[in-house]
Amino acid sequence: MAPPNHSERIESLEDQVRSLLAALNARNTQEPFNDTQVNVFLRLNPGHFINNSDQILWFSTLLRGVAHQWSYPHLSAVNPPAWLADYSLFVNQLHIVFGDPDRIATAKREIEVLSQATSVANFLTQFRRLQMTLNWDEDAMAWFFYRGLKENVKDDLSRSALAYDTGLSYIIPPEYHQYLDVFSRVEADKLPPHRTYDHQIPLEEGKSPPFGPIYSLSEHELKTLREYLEENLAKGFISPSDSPAASPILFVKKKDGSLHLCVDYRGLNRITIRNRYLLPLIDKLLDRLREARFFTHIDLRGTYNLLRIVKGDEWKTAFRTRYGLFQYNVMPFGLTNAPASFQHLMNDTFKDMLDRSLIIYLDDLLIYSSTLKQHQGHVSAVLARLRQAGLYAKAEKCQFSTSQTKFLGFVVSDQGVSMDPSKTEVITNWPVPKSVHDVQVFLGFCNFYRKFIPQYSRTAYPLTQLLRKEAKSAPFAWNNEAQHTFEQLRSAFGTDIILHHFDPTRPIIVETDASDFAVAAVLSQSFDQGTRHPIAFFSKKLDLAQLNYPIFDKEMFAIVAAFKHWCQYLEGAKFQVQVLTNDRSLEYFTTTKQLNRRQARWSELLADFDFVIQYRPGAQAGLPDALTRRSDMRPMDRGLPLMREHNPDNFQTLLKPHQLRLTATGTLTVKSDITDKIRDALPRDPWTSSPLEQVHLGSSPTGFAINSMNLLTYQDLVVVPNVDDLRLLIVQDRHDSPSVGHPGRRKTLSLVHRSFFWLGMSKFVHTFVDSCETCRRIKAVRHKPYGHLKSLPVPPHPWSSISMELIEQLPPSSDFTAILVVVDCLTKMPIFVPTTNELDAPELAKLFLRHVYSKHGLPTSISDGQTEHVNQVLEQFLRGYSNHLQTDWSDLLPLAKFSYNNAEHASTQLIPFFTNYGYHPRFSFDNTDPAPLPPFPAARSYADQLKQLHEYVRGELDKANSQSAEQFNKRRLPSPQFQPGDRVWLSAENIRSLCPTKKLDYHCLGPFSITSSINEDT
Repeated sequence: MAPPNHSERIESLEDQVRSLLAALNARNTQEPFNDTQVNVFLRLNPGHFINNSDQILWFSTLLRGVAHQWSYPHLSAVNPPAWLADYSLFVNQLHIVFGDPDRIATAKREIEVLSQATSVANFLTQFRRLQMTLNWDEDAMAWFFYRGLKENVKDDLSRSALAYDTGLSYIIPPEYHQYLDVFSRVEADKLPPHRTYDHQIPLEEGKSPPFGPIYSLSEHELKTLREYLEENLAKGFISPSDSPAASPILFVKKKDGSLHLCVDYRGLNRITIRNRYLLPLIDKLLDRLREARFFTHIDLRGTYNLLRIVKGDEWKTAFRTRYGLFQYNVMPFGLTNAPASFQHLMNDTFKDMLDRSLIIYLDDLLIYSSTLKQHQGHVSAVLARLRQAGLYAKAEKCQFSTSQTKFLGFVVSDQGVSMDPSKTEVITNWPVPKSVHDVQVFLGFCNFYRKFIPQYSRTAYPLTQLLRKEAKSAPFAWNNEAQHTFEQLRSAFGTDIILHHFDPTRPIIVETDASDFAVAAVLSQSFDQGTRHPIAFFSKKLDLAQLNYPIFDKEMFAIVAAFKHWCQYLEGAKFQVQVLTNDRSLEYFTTTKQLNRRQARWSELLADFDFVIQYRPGAQAGLPDALTRRSDMRPMDRGLPLMREHNPDNFQTLLKPHQLRLTATGTLTVKSDITDKIRDALPRDPWTSSPLEQVHLGSSPTGFAINSMNLLTYQDLVVVPNVDDLRLLIVQDRHDSPSVGHPGRRKTLSLVHRSFFWLGMSKFVHTFVDSCETCRRIKAVRHKPYGHLKSLPVPPHPWSSISMELIEQLPPSSDFTAILVVVDCLTKMPIFVPTTNELDAPELAKLFLRHVYSKHGLPTSISDGQTEHVNQVLEQFLRGYSNHLQTDWSDLLPLAKFSYNNAEHASTQLIPFFTNYGYHPRFSFDNTDPAPLPPFPAARSYADQLKQLHEYVRGELDKANSQSAEQFNKRRLPSPQFQPGDRVWLSAENIRSLCPTKKLDYHCLGPFSITSSINEDT
């Protein structure tokens, strides 16, 4: 039986409805459905935004610089300001804050003429205001700052410090001005001397560092590479190398948009023997601070470049570039054992001060004293020792003579040492639940530590009551008792009952997880009887860029963020840190052959840590998983059935199985709400309000009725008014939901028509399906491919245009393993030259000179597009005449060449030998003479005859090309004509993604915007 034609049935229903409506009130005779295809397309694509939150989030992605820095904290806030509730209010607020459209240009003009009029403090205030707007690099700002100072202030600066380090005297307290050179950025950027603490790179016995590939770089990256090499060669940080080892390089973008060179030392680190030089025990360090009242915190500058590579080990740091092989003379980023080497240097440099007035953890120095006078003496002694050792400090990161500071995750003050509140703020700031789901997430987290909370079941009882079946069916009721219980459980995580102090003598476990919108981690250690206690909690809401990371990168970012946050615990750990994740693919991060730029930056950061990533099934990962599911971590717009990633160039949704269940649940919520929305909207649409009124009056038109849910129906189908986005939501539900799986036009129309009806339904559904971006990504293209055949121009004479290609991977024959094939594009005569797979440019030039240039001159063009057929014929010949071992093919090439040249070519109807030389070759020992050159009436000489012959060949080739193009184009569509600004889809056929298998990957990527047009085809 033929399938029902829903389009015809719907058209019939529409005709009936229109005729019925015409008999009603005249106000209903207007066309009820007036949305055009363009309007629907905008609704279904990035140009359409469902609500204010969508508009604001999209708009915020366009902000740059200071405007982005200003907007992001508000967008990420738990309780956003009122003006974020409405798009127009948001834009007004932007005008208030950044009202001057020429703000940056104005700031540039002001800073160029800014000079010190009164005090330095007032000048600094004006300067910082302009600095925020311009966001220039530190060097440029330092120069403008120095230029604007009064001459007498400049003289003081010149006497006390280098002119490059202007402004230091206004940051460093006066009592330490004699040590301003210790804070110099210029001096810190010079090659340090060799010391007994130079960084060593011991390798495992019998192992050698790998020789990595050269990655392709853009022109901008090559320019940056040249500048990096020139600068660091001049400073002596690197030198040319002849090392047998080489690590690959690539560039990663920094936050300010500049490029940072990253050397991939993972291969070297895998075979490096670990330096087990113990870092200080943090709790032992803090014990020294009991009687202290004054503290100075010093952070060192250029930590890695302050150490040299030990003589003889420099070759191991070699890296390959397009411009040669280089090696480091100073300790580069990304090497393992770097923390141990630096701690050794610091301990020996300050060994007489340690535990008396100074504690050191890597590049963090904390000076402590009981009295202010004593403290100034201690600080001066440390600064003098830094100068003596050639070590330098960051003035902007230092704190002097303070009564309270943060050090290694603790708050150190004159009242003692206390835990840093940031360790538990993830828990203590947990938002009050607003739904049953929020309660489930919170109790799921608490359940992991129930054994540490006395009478947990009794304490949590008011919250568990909210999860009972009968409570779930009733409206969510949050009362005072539930609030008290919530606060009691939340505060328990800040006590020693659950949260333990870090013990560096015990193994460390880091558990991580990532959701669509947040990452989280838990740092824990095992104590009595192997009981695992948390040390600290961490979670972070993803920003707009991070929301669009692939799944692998989100999970990896959770690990990176945790290691950065807890570096004071994890760097130099006594035992290898165990990282638990529910993504098995992360186990291979340290051995992946090639990283993207983001991952390369992370690899460099993680090189300072000794860790192993281990897979743990997702069902066992409830602890960090719960932290990523908090309601305040979700995007502001929680009412959408599907979470949108706010990227105007690439709207894609990546779902894990458990997220898929959440999505399905969200879809069902929309379905349950749609009934109320339709019922409320019926009186507001002119073409539904009149039949509705007539039905209520008892004089309903034929086919209209009110069903048990108080909805208007026509022939038992619910009538959907054209109000708000009701029709759009219904079609989305019957097309986008995982339970239907993005069906095509006919199937989607069938699903919608089972329950609903409105005028113009077929057109609406067809437009929706045609405009669905997900369908474009996941479905195979069924139409003919684009692009007509465009033949190359026929050459004017023989050997003016040639085509070249290599046939490679052949069995050895007289030391040859490949064939260079050269074909004349006019006469079709080939040249076969035996060569090797290792053919390089100089050797190719020699072969070209010997076999082509010396016999036929220099061609005007060389391509690689016309040798495929010749290659097939050649391989067929060799296949038929070579011996069983296939070792004599190189001896057969002359015969293969003659055989091809003596056979008629399909395009010219002539043999290549005849077309090239003007006569037929003799190829046997009989007395039969070859056919003479056919006469051309207009020819008066042999040269004229050849010229006429070539003209004839050109005509035949033109004819053959036209016939080929005609046949080829029958199977193709004309190429679309694109303009800059058009949004297009990119075929993923030849693009490798991070997905495990091509089988389930997208067919198309995008949509992307065209930025420029090179020609009509490109």
